[in-house]
Amino acid sequence: MNSLCTLSKILQVLKEAGQINQDVVDSVRKYIAASQIHPDGTFLTPQPRTENVNPSRLTLPFTARADQAVNPVAAKLLKVMVSKQSNLCVAADVTSASRLISLAESAGPYVCLFKTHIDIVEDFSPQLIQDLLAAAQKHNFLLMEDRKFADIGHTVSLQYSQGIHKISSWADLVTVHPIPGEGVITGLKSAVTNLHRGCFLVVEMSSAGNLASPNYVACMLLQPQWKYLRSIQTLWRA
Repeated sequence: MNSLCTLSKILQVLKEAGQINQDVVDSVRKYIAASQIHPDGTFLTPQPRTENVNPSRLTLPFTARADQAVNPVAAKLLKVMVSKQSNLCVAADVTSASRLISLAESAGPYVCLFKTHIDIVEDFSPQLIQDLLAAAQKHNFLLMEDRKFADIGHTVSLQYSQGIHKISSWADLVTVHPIPGEGVITGLKSAVTNLHRGCFLVVEMSSAGNLASPNYVACMLLQPQWKYLRSIQTLWRA
């Protein structure tokens, strides 16, 4: 798969249009340069040591990281990334079932993760979930519902497993705000049995005026209860 336009070109166009300044351009270019990887998942350039994080695991090839993963969902995702030579995730922010499935079928061969907002689909039906699961199996990708759970444990448990969407029955992964504390995780875990599921903690957002200050981010990452959730390797196992 070849790109239609490079990120460098997009940055140039946005700067010329006055949508971003040179500081943003330089910051993004620096990030891109530091994030280039080989097909096996190793970085092109040596990565700096990160405090409180084991650097050896982060620099391992994806295959080795999959072997070390303690959660089956994490291991599966890493193996998909290796087999498809892709670390792409598509954000399927569409409002009709037909468009969602069309996107899953067209992007499916190239992505390892398909991110949904199932509650914005206007013509949702249980058949949509069956079609999504079929596409995921056909094209070998995982499903992530970007629900951003952020309530007390009991409520989150119901939001996850009940209602019309029954997210726990089909989504390999969900997103979670850590602000409610460890109870949000235990609530999710209590809703699944005999299923391998995982979550991503959302500690930063790109929306204008968001309240995720540097102090908030640091506080969330340093909380002892989140220690086992700071990396994809440690997604929960039901």
